[in-house]
Order: sequence, then C-alpha cells, then structure tokens
Amino acid sequence: MPSAMAPARRGRRAWPVIALGGALAAGALGWWLKPEPPRPVRRFEVFGKGSYGLLQLSPDGSSILGVGPGADSTGTDGDVWLRRLDELDATRITGLNAATAVFSPDGKKLAFVSNRGTHSFVGVFDFASKSLRWIAPSTDADNSPVWSPDGTKLAFHRTPYEGRRLGFRATRSAQPWSIMVADIASGQAREVFRASA
Repeated sequence: MPSAMAPARRGRRAWPVIALGGALAAGALGWWLKPEPPRPVRRFEVFGKGSYGLLQLSPDGSSILGVGPGADSTGTDGDVWLRRLDELDATRITGLNAATAVFSPDGKKLAFVSNRGTHSFVGVFDFASKSLRWIAPSTDADNSPVWSPDGTKLAFHRTPYEGRRLGFRATRSAQPWSIMVADIASGQAREVFRASA
C-alpha cells in the first residue's frame, strides 16, 4: 500500500511548483501584453487658418485634400490644397478654383466643381501629367461628381441654367435636372436620367 501512495504524495508536492511556474508565466505574459496608457488627443492644423469644408483622405492614406481659402479666391470657390501626412506644409494645386473636390479611386486624379456664377463645370485634374480636362462643359450647373469604382467614369448632377428672373413671369413648378455619366478618357458625357418638370 505504501507504493500506491507514493505517486500521490509526489503529485501533491509538485502542484505548488507547477502553480507557481504558471503564475510567473502568466504574470510575465500579462506584463508583455500590457496595453499602453491612452495618449492625449492633440489638436493640429492640417492646412492652417480658415475653413476647408470636408477634408478627404487619399485612397492610399498618404494625403489629405481640402478646398479652402486662397489669395486669389473669389466668390464661393476656393483653392484646392493637398497635404502629404509625412510633410508639414500643404501644397496648393495651381489653377483649380473649386467648390468641391474628390479623389479618384486610385488617387491619381481629382474631380472637382468650378463654379462660374451663372454655371459650373466638372473638371478632372491628373496629378502625374498636371493636366486638366473639362467634362462635357456647358452653360448648365454641373455639381456633385462621383467616381465609378474602377475610375473610368464620372457621374454628376446637371441642372439647366434658367437665366435671371426679372419681375414676375411664369415658371415651371420644378427645375428639371439630370444625371450625367462621363467617360474619363474621352470627356464625353451622356444623360442617364432626367427628372420631369
């Protein structure tokens, strides 16, 4: 009978050593996995003083785009500013006086709306070639450009220009508007929807 009890006694002596080893391992693992204390939120300026509307992060996460005030801005449009997150200064994209701007899905182009008072254009700026292309320009008000997922097409909202209203005159109950879809390569657009007047 003593031989049957001997293994049980050895097991009773070993469990405190195993438990102590497990506790030390768990403590070391807990110390190693200990989360960092939360860092305070810091305010920083993306572009400087002024209002920049909605900021947009580039598809690759490397830059921030904003439309804001500029030295030569007039009316409702502003300058388009681009700031790489690894740089301190923002760059003004010259020649783009825009109301809104949006990155293409690959981040290589920029669609924007240029407001001209009585009408507005949708344009596409190519970052690589620094070229600008107007998409189906007209005397209508073009707004709200949206890229197709593959970046080959651009949809936008078009409202016809009615001219200045002088005095009292009969008008339609609603301004007819349409949705246009343009091919980026050719710059040609076609109407895909028209609201009834």
